[in-house]
Amino acid sequence: MVLLTGFLTAVVFAYFAPSVEFLLLCNITCISLAVASWCRNWHSDILALMAGVSLGNLLVLAYAYSFQLNKFPKDLWQEKIPVTFTVLSEPKHEQYRASFLAKIADLDMQVRLSWYVPPRNLQQGQIWQGTIKLKPIHGYANPGGWDYERYNMERNIKAQGYVDNKANFKLLDTLHKSNLSERLRNQIKTKMTASMPDDATVPLLLSLAIGDRQQLADEHWQVLQRTGTAHLVAISGLHVGLVFAVFYGSCILLCRTLAMRWQLVPAKFMASIFATLATSLYILLSGMAISTLRAYLMLCIVCIFLCFYKRLNIIYSLLLTACILILFNPVVALQTGFILSFASVAMIVSLIRGQFIQTSKLKLSLGLQWRLSLAIIPLSLATLSVVALFAPLANIFAIPWVSIVIVPLLLFYDLSVLLYIPINTLLLSLAAIAMQALWWFLQLVDNISYTPNIIIFTAAQWFALAALYLSPRAFAPIFLLLVFYPVVEKPKQGEVWLTVLDVGQGLATVLQTQHHVLVYDAGPLKGETVLIPYLKHRGIKTIDRLIVSHADADHKNGALQLVQTMPVKQILVGETIAELAQQSFCEQAQAWEWDGVFFEVLHPDNNPKWKGNNRSCVLTIRAKNKQILLTGDIQKSVENCLLSTNIERLRSDIVVLPHHGSKTSSTYDFVQAIAAQYALVPAGFLSQYGHPHQDVLANYEAVNAQLYYTAHQGAIHVKITHEGVDINTYRNRYKRWWQ
Repeated sequence: MVLLTGFLTAVVFAYFAPSVEFLLLCNITCISLAVASWCRNWHSDILALMAGVSLGNLLVLAYAYSFQLNKFPKDLWQEKIPVTFTVLSEPKHEQYRASFLAKIADLDMQVRLSWYVPPRNLQQGQIWQGTIKLKPIHGYANPGGWDYERYNMERNIKAQGYVDNKANFKLLDTLHKSNLSERLRNQIKTKMTASMPDDATVPLLLSLAIGDRQQLADEHWQVLQRTGTAHLVAISGLHVGLVFAVFYGSCILLCRTLAMRWQLVPAKFMASIFATLATSLYILLSGMAISTLRAYLMLCIVCIFLCFYKRLNIIYSLLLTACILILFNPVVALQTGFILSFASVAMIVSLIRGQFIQTSKLKLSLGLQWRLSLAIIPLSLATLSVVALFAPLANIFAIPWVSIVIVPLLLFYDLSVLLYIPINTLLLSLAAIAMQALWWFLQLVDNISYTPNIIIFTAAQWFALAALYLSPRAFAPIFLLLVFYPVVEKPKQGEVWLTVLDVGQGLATVLQTQHHVLVYDAGPLKGETVLIPYLKHRGIKTIDRLIVSHADADHKNGALQLVQTMPVKQILVGETIAELAQQSFCEQAQAWEWDGVFFEVLHPDNNPKWKGNNRSCVLTIRAKNKQILLTGDIQKSVENCLLSTNIERLRSDIVVLPHHGSKTSSTYDFVQAIAAQYALVPAGFLSQYGHPHQDVLANYEAVNAQLYYTAHQGAIHVKITHEGVDINTYRNRYKRWWQ
């Protein structure tokens, strides 16, 4: 058991290494300690632990090294490549394009492709010949955001790009071969979507019926995560265990009813085999997610112990299951589902022992539920960056409702579809009604979600959890106080913090003073993608002022969802934004003071000639004798105007480059007038517009400005404090070996 513990611990923590070189150093250290423990005849447990840690580190090191060797070649970035590709996934059709997963035969790799104005007959399994342009997988890197690069690394997807419509393309063949699991799942999915084409519960029902979570919208995931019920609305270990228990109990009952004493095989053995086979079929329908495989492997181990009348060590079987999954697929240890799934089971086993065992089953269930919900909060913080404060309340109702009502209805629905029994429509209608009731309840619960300072808060909760385990009555109030008290770092009086978010080709920034928050531009993406998760990560619930510099999509698109999600007290715009109500225009000489920090608008003035980019709000922020300059997308004509009217106000320590570093802005004289020490470049990775332009960068280098790029360094966080200017970037602070 010690060997398995060391192996599993090493694998999980190795994925947080910043580089392959760091992994190699750790592995050399662990091997040295293992050899030393063997040579010095240390305790056998120490030797086993060091051996397990060494093996775990070695496994991840081998995978990481292989991943680095097989990255998408740099000489093919943005090049037109004639290839033959197979459509691996069902195309997701949007307004003018279809996106899908493809296998490139010529490069022997999986990639994500978009096809703008695709053929009408595009479908899964087709083999096409055409020309594509690819670039490496690159995601947005922001606090509280989703690690898109890790997600693709886990699935061995190496690049992303699009099909070139200008080149010739041709359909070569269509593969009709598919495995049993896919055929069964497609049959159920087709029947369900045809029966209820416009029902809002279909994505939720599909996730439970066949494990298809691709249809779930972002709104679904947000509600599920904030209520702590994401584990339920998917085929999980709970449902696998339920299926196994039903078939195992049914077989035992059948044997006793028929008084099958003449049988040569014991009833427990027959029931185990029968239940395992039935669960295997259910696993095929689930898409074989991590939680289901974990439960299935553990059930197989339990069956072996039952059949041979051996005493079962649950912790040992849990460790063995985790190690088997990791050996087959090393990156499985990185998946959130793996960590939460095994941690939850381990906590359940721990909580029901000793003083947690109660005589009343109802008390045991309720006590286990709230303790498990609280205990899982530190892991939710570390993996999902979300705290579900009312998860116990949501789960007390949702777990039995899903397990006793919805899952059995969907199980019978699956069987009725596969066996062509005509009651499937009735079963689906009942399941939809039950799901609607569940969703209504979850939306009521979904009212609080925040993320405190992760390091301080997580450490405090683990300490409180240990105290709760040792003396639940004495320390439970302290634990609850830690859960409900958010520890969020904020600027002090007179300080200002600026965060330039990584939103690709666009701009979204957040400014914080001690008691106020200003959002300057909302980026090209929906607010829920980057901006809103960041604000929640920072514990921000109200926006004092939203400034949308002008009406270009790469500056305004996230604004509508922002004002729909949280209160915004005032909206200032450079030009009319049709989607926003109650907006006022930025005007030159507007000024205000928040918490000892001074804000002033330098542009636009009342001249009617300013339109489009040149209507951008230009804002200065002064704090602690330092100044920040935000310029939107102004071009040379506005820069020249500012040089003639406000040159004394332009000098700044930090500047966000005008128009993402376009050559239409940042003239030599303008850059000289600013004389910034730090220049922040909000441009997309391998920008199709060529931002930032080399001549522009040369102008800033001429004043010795230190350049920071969101495309390469992720979100840029600037703190102006009494100690001066402090700048850090997300990718440098949270570097991982797969980035």
